[in-house]
Amino acid sequence: MILNPEAQKRAQQEIESVIGCNRLPTFADRESLPYVEAILKETLRWQPAAPIPLPYRCSESVEYEGYFIPKDATIIANSWHISRDENLHRDPESFIPERFLVPPTFRFDAEDAGTPLDPTTYVFGYGRRKCPGIHFADSMLWFTIVTLLATTRILPAKDSDGKDILPRVEYTGGLVRELLPTPYHFEPLSATHAAIVSDLVTSI
Repeated sequence: MILNPEAQKRAQQEIESVIGCNRLPTFADRESLPYVEAILKETLRWQPAAPIPLPYRCSESVEYEGYFIPKDATIIANSWHISRDENLHRDPESFIPERFLVPPTFRFDAEDAGTPLDPTTYVFGYGRRKCPGIHFADSMLWFTIVTLLATTRILPAKDSDGKDILPRVEYTGGLVRELLPTPYHFEPLSATHAAIVSDLVTSI
């Protein structure tokens, strides 16, 4: 959100128009917040946490789209490549939630009318071995994103000269990546939002 302030602003305007400023969003609001949903999908696509999922073993010999895959072959999917496939996602290195709106509100050129591939079909794994916690993870990601956007501005930290410290998109290695620490600043959207968050923390 620091690197894409216009996306943050648009999502906050959507949230305010749907639920106002006097309560937190709930799961009942999810279908009414398509831009927040698009931010979730674009976040999963833009920087998948597991670019290369666990290997699979082929349980029987099969032919798939002209390729013969023998029994016991090791299959390693490439979620990173899928997320960067320009036939599926134009300008893949850019963070563009609008590509996941229905219908998409972002066009790269007059011939670009395709629908991007939903990242939830590949970032959680594949087939019968897909992550069993996919629905829990999806719900918690959405709830975290919408709650932060509904209550705070996510801003860059400042250096000693008062200039913005913009985060670099850098991750740890390993099967599951984590974003390297980067400074940031949370600012309540208003005194009302600050009170809502304070009441929530007190109740917990």
